[in-house]
Amino acid sequence: MKFKLILLIFFIFSKTLFATHNGYIETYIPIANPQALLLEKEGIELRKVLFFTYSSIEESSIGSVVWSYKANTPHTRYKNREANLGHIQGLKVDLTYSRSASCKVTIDSRNIISKYRGKTLDKILKYVEKATRLNMKESHLNCKVKILKTPISIRQFQPKALNLDVLNVKAFPTYKSGFKEAQFVQDTFYPLGYSANNRKFAYIIEHDSDPADFVYIETFIQDLVTDKIIWHNSYRVDDYQKRVNFKIFWKQRYALIEKQLANYGIRPTSIVVKANHTFHKHDKFWLSYKMATYYSKDWASNFLTVSTIYLNAKRKGHKTINERFYKKGTQVLARKPMAFLPSFKNLKRVAILVGDIRRGWEDPPHNLHYEIVGANLMVGFQK
Repeated sequence: MKFKLILLIFFIFSKTLFATHNGYIETYIPIANPQALLLEKEGIELRKVLFFTYSSIEESSIGSVVWSYKANTPHTRYKNREANLGHIQGLKVDLTYSRSASCKVTIDSRNIISKYRGKTLDKILKYVEKATRLNMKESHLNCKVKILKTPISIRQFQPKALNLDVLNVKAFPTYKSGFKEAQFVQDTFYPLGYSANNRKFAYIIEHDSDPADFVYIETFIQDLVTDKIIWHNSYRVDDYQKRVNFKIFWKQRYALIEKQLANYGIRPTSIVVKANHTFHKHDKFWLSYKMATYYSKDWASNFLTVSTIYLNAKRKGHKTINERFYKKGTQVLARKPMAFLPSFKNLKRVAILVGDIRRGWEDPPHNLHYEIVGANLMVGFQK
């Protein structure tokens, strides 16, 4: 009996201690003016709307500026349409208190994924700030406001292809054609960037589909520890009228790709190619390879059976970072490591660009394809 009484008292006490404040709050949010374009002076309006909340009133009055809001409408066409321009995936508006009882409101747009870009997105974020300051005033909060934004260089990121023409010839001199304009039928490689710990690496490969009339582009996110592809997207469009190119692809797929980059913590950034060697922790690193081939009488060519890639360190020694076996009939002539693609943070894990040459349909120009192999610059070496 006493035990039941204790449980009852504890239940009542906990309900009182952790009680929530159910009720309605009025919050300013940015809403698009249907009679104007967003970038026009009157394109965005601040409207006070009603939310029902079960959490702290002060925190809700601040955080609700990014909540989903769908206005009632008799029109079926506009039913369930999102009205709050501040309801953007990854956008956070938080209220926190310090030990001194002072408060801080943080508007964090560093990890947003939005269909809006450039000046339009900047304007929306300014109105989110205006709405937040109005909500603070309505709630009698005199807080310091902190704005966290993604650097402009990242917000305006456009993939840039690596110029590998010289590197291609240097890596595969015996397989180039006699045509200066088309020494190889080569893919185009676009690095996107690393995750914070350099474990994941994202990149795009635009395949050379000539003479076929289609555009074929693949996007990859790769785990550099296992070398497994953890996300992949394929884009293939017939191009009979030559209207599709990489710019059209990026315009159509950037929102999807940026969402996945955010999911895996990858921030787009420029990559510098280091072809001969790289440095890390006062050690020098370079790449080497070994190939085993067999002779095909039918094609009068040597084709790969085994490809091994090594990472060498001046102080640590060497190690095998990749080995691949080929069945007869694959027609791969050669496979070599071409360059390091280190991040600007110069962390221990690095992506290595590898190229392979496959026999052309009518001999040269041969087909040159790229792939990525990950390597750790600190462990696994042997003297």
